[in-house]
Amino acid sequence: MKYITPNVISFGSERNERSSVGHTFYNWLASLLISKMCDIELLHDPFKADTAKFEPILNLGKHFKTINDVEFTKLVKLPNLDFGHRVINQKVINSNIERVKQIVSDAEDGTVFVAEHGGQFPGVLIDDSEFVCEILQDSYNNPQKFEYEKGKINIAVHIRRGDITERGNSDRWKNNQHYLQIIKDVKEKLGDRVKVFIFSEGHPLEFQMFTKEGCELVLGGSDIKTLDGFVNADILVTGHSTFSLLAVYLNKSTIIYTPCLNFCRYDNFESDRFIKYDEILEKLCIENF
Repeated sequence: MKYITPNVISFGSERNERSSVGHTFYNWLASLLISKMCDIELLHDPFKADTAKFEPILNLGKHFKTINDVEFTKLVKLPNLDFGHRVINQKVINSNIERVKQIVSDAEDGTVFVAEHGGQFPGVLIDDSEFVCEILQDSYNNPQKFEYEKGKINIAVHIRRGDITERGNSDRWKNNQHYLQIIKDVKEKLGDRVKVFIFSEGHPLEFQMFTKEGCELVLGGSDIKTLDGFVNADILVTGHSTFSLLAVYLNKSTIIYTPCLNFCRYDNFESDRFIKYDEILEKLCIENF
């Protein structure tokens, strides 16, 4: 048997109880998808540092052994190759995938692979990641519950702010009007039963257009409780954030997404619960609620 174990990077801050759990999850996901691609076993590396508080919540050790549970002969570092984290030539992506497959194939049994510098992202490997939903949903155990309003179609909208700016992070920034249009389209389809919660960071004055639309603001606070809000929403509107996209794998209901680099490629999933932001009027059905 051959193995792979994640080499996750933590770089978050404890300010406002924030952490880099989304980034850590995507490092972990890359190793899981490589393990499936190469038919080797994933060894779970428990989340550490600022993300350690999510280890019992995600509870991924329920499904996977750790490196301490197996006998291995040597550790081999896999080069951090780009599988399409950003837009690059498809031939380069294919070449990088084949290179990893060859490295794994040439190794002897008992080898444990680990990303050379950490920070590996799955890129186009996400196309084959729908099975991850079942793993995470089975393991999720969050004691901090976000209370939604009974009898309503509760919508969680994640607007990433705080650590990004329009000028400095143009590939991650979506202005408020983008999300406001999504909310208006959802209300047009679903009617008066809709209750919208805006999850973000900042001052309430920055989100006045949403309060005028009847939305409730949830600014700052515990990221653990926020995750539960994302997970248990009837509709999750994703932000340009790996934290938001972690919740996609945990939420069992409807996802409205805006593509972000190669973090989300849900049009490749078989499930019809994934709706692109500009297809709401076409695909969202009141009958599903």
